[in-house]
Amino acid sequence: MSKGSEWRSFQIVPLPPVVHSISPTDMLQGMSALVVMKGENLVYPLTLTIGIPLQVTYVNSSTITATVPTTLEVGEYPVIIMDSNGRGVSSAFFAVKDPSTPMPTASPFVYRPPTLDFGGIICCSVTLRWKWAGTLAENEWFAIRIGKLPDVPHSQTWTKEREYTFALSGAGDYVWEVAICRGDPATAACNQLAVSEQGVFSSGCDPNCQPPSRP
Repeated sequence: MSKGSEWRSFQIVPLPPVVHSISPTDMLQGMSALVVMKGENLVYPLTLTIGIPLQVTYVNSSTITATVPTTLEVGEYPVIIMDSNGRGVSSAFFAVKDPSTPMPTASPFVYRPPTLDFGGIICCSVTLRWKWAGTLAENEWFAIRIGKLPDVPHSQTWTKEREYTFALSGAGDYVWEVAICRGDPATAACNQLAVSEQGVFSSGCDPNCQPPSRP
């Protein structure tokens, strides 16, 4: 190194995290919701605030999840994301709604979402049930979506029934939802008409478990 020269080091500053969307976008007061946020540069460590700071689960650099608690008051909350340098961009909002607010009069063109009703777990087999007061048209189906956290729910099957039994991949926490899709099960291209709230369940699935024999 010649006299008078000096070493210089350069540090590449990572891009700030960006949130484009949140799903679902609202919940009723007194309930909790598992929310999925889509964006860019969503890498550890991050601080997520929706009314209060939330614990983040990382799926990949474009997807994170978190659980909004039951304690949030009625109102609309910005989704605030920040990295360790205090930078972040978000255009998403999450609303907590008053459960006593009257629902609008039903329209024949409005599809109300299914209501989840957990059936139970035997060994590594879970039975999921849901309720829906409508009648599916010939080209309409229930799409059952299940994911093992930190994965997001993805389609498992389309059915006309209001019950589905699913073989779990192992012990852990699972999230599921039921959508009403218009389309063809052969292509699984869903024109989504409505989707339920997301449900969460845990299983200590033991592959050596034997279900009890019927009497």
